[in-house]
Amino acid sequence: MADRKITDLPALTTPDPSDYFVTVDVSDTTDSSAGSTRKITGANLRQAMGPSGSAGYLPVTDGNGAAHASGIAVDANNSMSGHGAQISAQTGTSYTATGADRGKIITLSNASPITLTLPQTSTEAIPAGWQCAVIQRGVGTVTMVAQGADVIESKQGRTSLAGQHSPVTIIKLVAGTPNTWGAYGDLA
Repeated sequence: MADRKITDLPALTTPDPSDYFVTVDVSDTTDSSAGSTRKITGANLRQAMGPSGSAGYLPVTDGNGAAHASGIAVDANNSMSGHGAQISAQTGTSYTATGADRGKIITLSNASPITLTLPQTSTEAIPAGWQCAVIQRGVGTVTMVAQGADVIESKQGRTSLAGQHSPVTIIKLVAGTPNTWGAYGDLA
């Protein structure tokens, strides 16, 4: 590969995670004050530029790992677009939110009252910024309760959904002891 410009090389259309890419590590000045030329695998590059990195594109795959033409766009603020939310349909009289509910729509449907518990950190370590949507589908009133000394902030301190088909967004505002949860939507 000596004496060839990169622009003269053929394009690689289907990179493999084990392929190598050339990079300049500016934190390593062993080779030069401007940085050192190093190699990185496609897998390590992808991991470094993942969702917590700069703006990018995440491929969407089906359950068998086959890529779709569309995907999830991630901007410089780590905001996502181009995705759909999963539905978590609950039919009992109580449900406790979990970390796995992040970004989901939780539907609660029962003729009797339903308690939606927002867990304390010792029960479920949910990070700040976690959020989900909740919809009361049945006639049983959904009431949110926080465990331990945790707090639910909402307009006028309301913690029950207003009625059948009422939506609310729940956001964990502060992770710690106590947690602070925010509830925003059709509350009574």
